[in-house]
Formats: sequence, structure tokens, C-alpha cells
Amino acid sequence: MFNLFYARAAVEAGADGVEIHGANGYLIQQFLSENANQRQDAYGGTIENRSRFAIEIAKAVVNEIGPERTGIRFSPQGTLNGIEEGETSSEMYLYLVSELDKLNLAYLHIMHFGNES
Repeated sequence: MFNLFYARAAVEAGADGVEIHGANGYLIQQFLSENANQRQDAYGGTIENRSRFAIEIAKAVVNEIGPERTGIRFSPQGTLNGIEEGETSSEMYLYLVSELDKLNLAYLHIMHFGNES
């Protein structure tokens, strides 16, 4: 699991905050991706389940350093490192962003790949 020590240490060292990296084929995007996430538990299958890991990470960081110091980055429909988010990608990001909005994060950083929806 994500080590919250680093988020706290960054703020204590004078950083304004941290950005959770959920893009470019890294671990969080692997959970979001239909082709990478083949889990059959509470973290796989449905949009809600595939989004769960990203939401839990964001909540943990917010609880550690506050929402005003927490941002998150995504690359919707980015195919870096073999990621394919599948047919439900747009729906998943709408759900994910609506859930993250409840945390009042400082910002959402989106890497745009040309799909306006």
C-alpha cells in the first residue's frame, strides 16, 4: 500500500502538496484499465470496483495532509505501457471524478489524448 510517510514528509519539508500519479500506465491506471485489471475481487470488474483503489489512495492522502495539499493526475484513454481502459472508459472517469470531487482535492491534472468526451 502507498506509504503515507512520503506525503507527510514532503509537506513537512516545505512542499505545497503532493500529486498522486494515476496516469501513464502506472499502478493506479492499471487498476482502472480493463485489460490490466483482471481481478475478481472488490477491486476488479465493475467501474466502481476498478475505481476503488484510486479513491482509497486519494482519501488516505487527504486524511494525512489535507485536501488543499492533494492533487491527482490521470491520462484517460492513454495507452502508454499497453494500457487499454476499454469501452467503459468515459463512464468510469465520470464516476471516478464525481467521487473524487467529494474529497475537495486541490486539483485534478488531466493528460489529454484528444477524446473530448
